[in-house]
Amino acid sequence: MKQVLLVAKREYVVRMRSKAAIISMIVIALLFLGGGTAARIFIPNGFEPDVIGLTTQTQDYAMAFTAGATGDSGGDDSAAGGFTLKENQYKTEIYPSEQDLERAVQHDEVVAGVGGTLDEPVLISKGKFPVMLRMIIQATHASVKLNQYVTSLGGDMRDLSKEIASTQLKTKNLETEQADDTDDGYDFGAYLGGLGMLLILFLAIFMSGQMVATGVMEEKASRVIEVLVSAVSPARLLVGKIIGITAVGVTQLVVLGGSALGAMAISGLSGSFQIDLGTLSGWLIVWFILGLATYMVLYAGAGAMASKQEDLGQTTIILMLLQMAGFYAAMFMVGFPGKKDVLDVVSMLPFVNCYLMPARQIVSTTMQWWEPILSVLINLAILPVLIWLGAKIYRRGILATGSRIHLKDVFARQDRPRATRRKNG
Repeated sequence: MKQVLLVAKREYVVRMRSKAAIISMIVIALLFLGGGTAARIFIPNGFEPDVIGLTTQTQDYAMAFTAGATGDSGGDDSAAGGFTLKENQYKTEIYPSEQDLERAVQHDEVVAGVGGTLDEPVLISKGKFPVMLRMIIQATHASVKLNQYVTSLGGDMRDLSKEIASTQLKTKNLETEQADDTDDGYDFGAYLGGLGMLLILFLAIFMSGQMVATGVMEEKASRVIEVLVSAVSPARLLVGKIIGITAVGVTQLVVLGGSALGAMAISGLSGSFQIDLGTLSGWLIVWFILGLATYMVLYAGAGAMASKQEDLGQTTIILMLLQMAGFYAAMFMVGFPGKKDVLDVVSMLPFVNCYLMPARQIVSTTMQWWEPILSVLINLAILPVLIWLGAKIYRRGILATGSRIHLKDVFARQDRPRATRRKNG
């Protein structure tokens, strides 16, 4: 264990003292903070208030759009987001009928409307219903259901939370002339807000994997590995290298993630998205570590197969394509969901779940609590096989010199010296 920690410490110190690593982290952090400052300066604060259309049946929802109103429904904060409205952010317009309200929405006289009844509101919009408005109306609707439940006779208080949790809002998209029973279950505004977090996660895992592969290849090309292996076994050397570079990746993730959150705070946009940053940050760490565990040993094996810098691109191309497939799938499949069932299944698969599942956690409003846990368990179940495969490639390829080693050669190669010694003995 002492040898593993020494190798890990060496990797961490060498990587973090690298001028390229330090400069790149500082530059990216400054770009994030600079973008937040620019948004603060150039995005005007004096917007005209958005007009929300109501009917005589739903005019009681007007109280939800007054300055100082909060999204706390008196129940679960997570459902409403815990927001507070600013002064002159919204104003309301009352229409005599739902037909008049729909006409106003079609002619862009209002941003969106709330039709139906107080009990069963229908969110009317021309296109996607605004995320923030949906949060406000959802919170108010939950309050209405709460009041009705408490004042009803013979009610069972144990069913209170179930009654609130089961509330769903109907939507009517006038742009597509389509009426849905419920929303599509995806928060597009949150998707845009979380895209930066997903990019940071992808870069952290991708850069850490590249550092492992490059480090292994450089040690092999310079023959340093022969000295290291004479003092430390290949297995301990691999584990120490992975621990050290994982620590480097966590440091980068904390620095870049912190600068991104700082940029959101500086810009004043942090309250515009329905994202629980506390819970999400914890899950991002989980997916980061799981992604590293999935890819890191395989990247080490890919680096051991290369004999020089030019070979590294060929040996790591499959892993790079897998990562990019997961990242782009998270961008497009989650942001613009087509078949939800396919997305639910794909987000459970190893190699891509470390990108797809956090994206679903950011965007989806209907995902069950057990889905990310199941995805983690599936990944953990296959992890021993991936570690065995990567370690075998690393062990067989690290001392092989000459041209690039092919994957079929790794599995065909036999430990002939050991067999000879066994035979001679």
